[in-house]
Amino acid sequence: MRLTGLAVILTALAMPLAAVAQQPTPPVGLCEPVDAMIIEVIPLTYAYAGELAYTLSLVGLPRVRIVPYYRTNSLIITGPRTSVE
Repeated sequence: MRLTGLAVILTALAMPLAAVAQQPTPPVGLCEPVDAMIIEVIPLTYAYAGELAYTLSLVGLPRVRIVPYYRTNSLIITGPRTSVE
């Protein structure tokens, strides 16, 4: 048996969870709105994506992920709209 990033679910454990999931649960307290997550792709001309991604990751914005895309020398930035913009 080979695992390729897939999870194995035991049917004995899945049945009780499915029965519990059918019962709706009322919300507890007030629900705060969640910031919308966006993805920005920024092509670079005069900088290397890997170096700039490393430098920007040192800034450490909360809930923001900066990933270099080497094929097009671009940065892919994901996170809440307020932090990315």
